[in-house]
Amino acid sequence: MNDGIEIRSSGINGRGVFALRRFREGETVLVWNLSRKVRRDDIASVSAEERHFLNPFDDEFLVLLGEPERCVNHSCQNNTRVERFTDVAIREIVPGEEITSDYQSGGVPVDFECRCGAPNCRSN
Repeated sequence: MNDGIEIRSSGINGRGVFALRRFREGETVLVWNLSRKVRRDDIASVSAEERHFLNPFDDEFLVLLGEPERCVNHSCQNNTRVERFTDVAIREIVPGEEITSDYQSGGVPVDFECRCGAPNCRSN
């Protein structure tokens, strides 16, 4: 289902997701795997390292992100946005370009150190 992307070394943060083909604005770039749900009252069952990859699903559950979605890095000049557990291109994405999302745009507070290096970076 997630054709046209690959995970490889990223200059933003460790590993990232990269386009193998051109994506048009509005096109789905990747679909999240929602099979690993954790009850909100059972977060203690998830390791501290893995908690970083928990994302709200509904009032009762969180989703533990797997690959490739957990490898989408943040950028203040993102090229996708999250829509119903998918990453959708907000502009044309060319082959070789890193797939990025704005972690602050989802309405859920996210604590992280921005390393995107974009000209409009909010950390500058």
